[in-house]
Amino acid sequence: MCKRDLMLTAIDNTKGKIFNVWFIKKDKTMRRMTARIGVTNHLKGGKSTTAHKNYLRTVFDMEKGQYRSVNLETIQRFKCGDIDLKIE
Repeated sequence: MCKRDLMLTAIDNTKGKIFNVWFIKKDKTMRRMTARIGVTNHLKGGKSTTAHKNYLRTVFDMEKGQYRSVNLETIQRFKCGDIDLKIE
C-alpha cells in the first residue's frame, strides 16, 4: 500500500473523530493541524475545487474553523486516539 492510500485510509477511518496531522506545506514548512472530516455546518454551496486531485484530502481545521486541503503525499505523522503513524 502506498503512502497516499495509507493516509487516505487512516483519515477516512476516523469517521468524524478529531485527529492531528503533521505535514509539509507547499512552501516547504512543517504544519500540525487538528482536524476532522465530515463537517458540513460551514459549507456555503458550490463545488469542491480539489475533488479531482486524488493526492489532496479536504478536512476541517478545528483551530481556524475553516476547510483546508492536506497533501496526502507530504504527511509526516498522523495521530487519532491510540493510533500514531509516523511516516519517513
